[in-house]
Amino acid sequence: MHARDQTLQRRARVAEAREALPLRRIRPRMTTARASLRAVALSPSLAVVFERANALALGGWIALALGSALEGGERSRVGRGVRDACERVVSFVVWTQCIAYATLLIHLVIAGASDLDVEKASFSSLAGVQALFRCARAACAGWIHYLAFDLAVGRALVRREREFGVPVWLTIATTVPLTFLAGPVGFAWSGGVSRAFHVARARWEKKRA
Repeated sequence: MHARDQTLQRRARVAEAREALPLRRIRPRMTTARASLRAVALSPSLAVVFERANALALGGWIALALGSALEGGERSRVGRGVRDACERVVSFVVWTQCIAYATLLIHLVIAGASDLDVEKASFSSLAGVQALFRCARAACAGWIHYLAFDLAVGRALVRREREFGVPVWLTIATTVPLTFLAGPVGFAWSGGVSRAFHVARARWEKKRA
């Protein structure tokens, strides 16, 4: 009888220990989970970042086109003010997207991603690039890289065409949409147009002299 009581007491102590152990482990996990949920609630999802980056890019291109259209109104104080505001908007969009891209890239390198296949992802083959962009964070970062770089190049092309004497209407009608939709095509087109107008103006000035 005494041995039976000891056995029951031993089992009761083991049961109490088993019940107490998970509680000590679960409480920190619950705290960590709550902190993670709070961080997710405060930080926008990748889908929201993607949508906002697209909206910013569209606003930047509209500002670039509008600023180019107002280039002829340099004598107007209002025209100069709107043109300068458009230039600041374009700069803001480019820098914001650059910061967003850098943030996503740093987070991807440091924290990694559960949907990134590190063994297959690479830049050395088409299959490797496809594996890389199956990762949502890498795809979002790559898209923002494209948006920021295209807008920065578009602004540089508009400035170059202005210096080489390309008509504003031609820049807005061809270079801006081509660079927006197909960056390398717009870059090649702008180079050819700028060169043609630069040579034509040089010949005209030579004949005039």
